[in-house]
Amino acid sequence: MDELLKKYKIEEISKRTSISPVFLQKLIVEKFDKIDKLKFKGFLKILKSEFKDVDFSELEEKANNYYFIADDSKKTGKQQIIEELDKNNKSYKGYFFVFILIIIIGILLYYMKHNEKIQTENNNTNLETLKVEKIIEKNDSNVTNNLTFEENKSEKNKTKLTNNMINVEKNSSKKYIDTNLTINPLQLVWFKIYYLDLNKSKEFLTSTPIELNASKKMFIKFGHGMVKLFYNGETIFPNSKRITRVILNNGEMNITNKKVENFR
Repeated sequence: MDELLKKYKIEEISKRTSISPVFLQKLIVEKFDKIDKLKFKGFLKILKSEFKDVDFSELEEKANNYYFIADDSKKTGKQQIIEELDKNNKSYKGYFFVFILIIIIGILLYYMKHNEKIQTENNNTNLETLKVEKIIEKNDSNVTNNLTFEENKSEKNKTKLTNNMINVEKNSSKKYIDTNLTINPLQLVWFKIYYLDLNKSKEFLTSTPIELNASKKMFIKFGHGMVKLFYNGETIFPNSKRITRVILNNGEMNITNKKVENFR
């Protein structure tokens, strides 16, 4: 794949083969565990047919070795599981009956304690009711004075609340926008930046954080959304394996997996 990338860009490879940049990146980093064996053979056949000037023998050899080992380990794992199930089948039956017995005993103890608790709460409720009735009789004479005091207090609080709301509205009109955008890849990612005001573009293939000046209007196309974006005091995590598109305009950020009109 190194020889292929030296001659062609990822976008051109994806366009000529109809293989998404996501799968191309998996082939680049040789993540065969993320690619089905049949899909890999299909991708390799397409690449060989479209780029006859590139030697893919090394990639094919590494993939064949991986899938051979993976297939062998799957067979061995299945045999071990079957043997373990046969050994433990008898013991599970005994454990099951003991487990059921424990559940039945637990349910009986729960209901016994629950009934005792209900009786105790009923007795306490009767005592509390008598105490409350006496307290109400003593406090009836103070109700009128307390209501008058609370009404005056409420009017003062309304005035303070109105003044606070006015101050909040004035402060909220000032909006701070941080023009720095930090792209932190969670894994190797390809992305291309289109500077719309300057009619320029720049392409990256990296796994290290990159900081950009986002004061200009720009469009960013990611090969996948497994990245963290730090912008204007917020951390945004698209969390998508699909192609992700980001639009920055007048301090606002919009993220989508769908194709954007007038863009790729």
